Amino acid sequence: GAPPPVQAIAEEGKEIEGSLAHVPQQLCPAKFTMPRGRCVLVLGGFDGRFGLASTELLQSPADPEAEPTFTLGPKMFAQHKACMAEHLVRQHSVLVPLSERWEESVELLSLATMKFRRCPMAPRSGGRRFQRIGCTSVHLDPTRIMVVGGHQQDGSKGDILVTTDILTQLPGASLKMAFAEGPR
Repeated sequence: GAPPPVQAIAEEGKEIEGSLAHVPQQLCPAKFTMPRGRCVLVLGGFDGRFGLASTELLQSPADPEAEPTFTLGPKMFAQHKACMAEHLVRQHSVLVPLSERWEESVELLSLATMKFRRCPMAPRSGGRRFQRIGCTSVHLDPTRIMVVGGHQQDGSKGDILVTTDILTQLPGASLKMAFAEGPR
C-alpha cells in the first residue's frame, strides 16, 4: 500500500506527544548519566557485512554534569557478530566466547593490561565440542560465564541452539577453559 499522507503522520506524532505529556518528568531524564567510576565494555557487533573485532569503553566522567563518552578499546582476536556488553565491576578479566568462527576457544581480556589472550578449551568426555557462533553471554562470577543460544555447526549447515553452556576458567597459568551444559 501507499505510505500514509504527511498530515496523517503529523497528527499521529501529536497524539504520541500528547500521551507523553502525562509521563512523570523523573521517568524521562534529560540526559544519559552513569554513576561515577563505572565502565561498560561493548564488544563486537555487525557493520552490515562483517562481524567486528573492535571494542569500545563507555566510561562515566569525573565531572558529574558531563555525559559519558565512548573511547576505542582493545582489539579482539576474532570477529563477533553478536554484540555483547559487560559492566566492568570488581573483575580482573572478561571472558568472551568466540562467536564468529567454528573454533573451540574463548578470549580473555585482562583489565590490568587491557589486552586479549586466547584460552583453549579443555577436552570434554563424551566427544561433545564447544562450537557456537552468534551467541551471547553473561558473567556469573569472575571465573564463570553462561553462554546462551547461537548456532552450532552440523556438517554444512548451522543449527539454532536453544541451550546454554557454562564456561569455567580452570586454575593455573594455562588459562584453559572447561565447559558444561547449563540450564535449559
